[in-house]
Amino acid sequence: IGDPDAGNPMSILNPITLTEVQEVEIVETYKKLIGTATIRFPKGTIFRSTIIGTATLEGKDASRITTEVMQDGVVIEKRSSYSAMDATTFKTGQRVRIRLGYNGMLRTMFDGYITGYNSESMLEIRCENMAYKLKLKTAPHFETPAKGTTVNEVLEGKYNILKDTRFKIHSDTKKCEIHIGKVKVTDNFTVADILSEWSKYKVYCFLKYDAEDEGAMPAIAVGRPYSSSKAQPVF
Repeated sequence: IGDPDAGNPMSILNPITLTEVQEVEIVETYKKLIGTATIRFPKGTIFRSTIIGTATLEGKDASRITTEVMQDGVVIEKRSSYSAMDATTFKTGQRVRIRLGYNGMLRTMFDGYITGYNSESMLEIRCENMAYKLKLKTAPHFETPAKGTTVNEVLEGKYNILKDTRFKIHSDTKKCEIHIGKVKVTDNFTVADILSEWSKYKVYCFLKYDAEDEGAMPAIAVGRPYSSSKAQPVF
């Protein structure tokens, strides 16, 4: 968990690592654009962060310190610190990454943002996936022709509602011509509002990774279940 990086949404600045986790619940489905995660910790959980400063080992626990010599000869110290976690440790809007596994083999299962927390009986952090940012992006006002348009035209083509969001259409979606009816946006709806609204008509938008690279930004995938349309059985 750490601060978001304005230059790279998948990067986490000044992260702290938590391993004393009591329970993790991840809910993601193709029927919803915004997936959720809930992380519960026992009170008094210890977290570890990395403090970077001038190297000096005198009087410190050397096992917690690593040093790195930069190209200009300056020695940089990276020192781990340990503290008990409480309600002030985190804040809404911070980035979170959940990695699960065993025997040292971990795989990223969730990337997103903290959207709330509860610290009554135990510390509970509530998160939403990377599509959370689409709730903060106002969609442009536009109106398509009466005959309708396609998903590709709305997302990246003529109407380009994904502009400046850093999200792209998933490559599998781009290959298809998914026709939708007339779209008219005349109020201050967010991009997430528009994509979530389509689910009422069984056109589902969800996040899907376009590559195996764990550091890659997820893409917007769009599809329909096989049973929803005889005219478009490919979805």
